Amino acid sequence: MNTNNKIIIALGYFAVFIAPVILPLIIWLVTHDQLIKKHALRATVWQAFPFLAGILFVIALGMFGLINKNGYQLNMVAIILVGVICLASLIFFMMNLVAGVKALLD
Repeated sequence: MNTNNKIIIALGYFAVFIAPVILPLIIWLVTHDQLIKKHALRATVWQAFPFLAGILFVIALGMFGLINKNGYQLNMVAIILVGVICLASLIFFMMNLVAGVKALLD
């Protein structure tokens, strides 16, 4: 793997700081190199997860609120789901950082 490929792959992962999802998606659409495409698609999925998890959280909270009218249980479910989503988002953020550094060092 040459230096240009390493930089492009790392840029896809480090896009979590600049333009999450958008930049890796552009890299995936523009490039013809299969290795870069694989990493760009992985970065896109990893960076899209927190957004999609947030949408699912709102849907799940709304559905639980319609089913159960008890405010205390709704608050507890919300707190637990927010904690799980925050932890998962942090893990995916760290995965992007590790993958970007690893791409530069390989």
